[in-house]
Amino acid sequence: MSKDAETTYHSGLTFEHLTKTFKENTLPELRHLIIGTYIVYDDEFLSSIPCGLESFGFDSCDKELHLQPLILHHSRSLTRLDTMSTPMSLSMLSDLMAGLPCLRSVKAGIYQDQYRGDILPFDRDWKCVDMTNLRLDLGMWNIRFTIIDPEWKESNEKACLDYVFSQVGKLRSLQELKLGCDLDMYVKKHGYLEQLAGLKQLKVLDLRNTLCAKFGKQEALLMVKNWPKLLQVNEKGLPKAFKKALRMKRLLIEIVFIDSDDDDSDDDE
Repeated sequence: MSKDAETTYHSGLTFEHLTKTFKENTLPELRHLIIGTYIVYDDEFLSSIPCGLESFGFDSCDKELHLQPLILHHSRSLTRLDTMSTPMSLSMLSDLMAGLPCLRSVKAGIYQDQYRGDILPFDRDWKCVDMTNLRLDLGMWNIRFTIIDPEWKESNEKACLDYVFSQVGKLRSLQELKLGCDLDMYVKKHGYLEQLAGLKQLKVLDLRNTLCAKFGKQEALLMVKNWPKLLQVNEKGLPKAFKKALRMKRLLIEIVFIDSDDDDSDDDE
């Protein structure tokens, strides 16, 4: 198998077969691996993958991932990670971001049913500071966002959002950012937009999966001020006032209406 080949294993193969194949070192040049639909696996299987993996993903899975073997065996090589189709806890996401410093492209989702009872990972800084592409679905926080509510201010949900956006804001090499969240959290006074002010290399912002009811002139001006290289905003129903203000201040910005939520054209090179 060539170094650039991408191998996809589907549900017709059991993890025992794959584990045996990996342990026998019959794929010494394996660099790109996607696990197919609903394959059954365990930690032994993930630990048996030959060192040097550059990209790893799941086509679909119905269980919590246990990805510590990736950190143990591929921390110096793994540059791309795609677990969008599989629930992940915030703690696991933070482990990956802290333990895989070579990551350049990440697609991941965090879901509420995996969050409850989770150990909050606020002491873990993300080490993948050279990341250029990030797609993050914050599906776990789709219940409420009332900033004037004292209970919200003291909630674990807000603490988690504070942590996530503080870490995203440190990814200073980021060029493409796609955020999915059913929260209106970008308003200047109470939201998280200012925490992303340091993303000076950002070229593409994808907001199609975000509730944008309060996006307006203020948010547009913040983007123009803080993101000098921003060239494209992908949107699905952004307010006219926001788009008008953005175009007035940055004539070359392209605002692209995207009807589908499943487009994955934001892959890195």
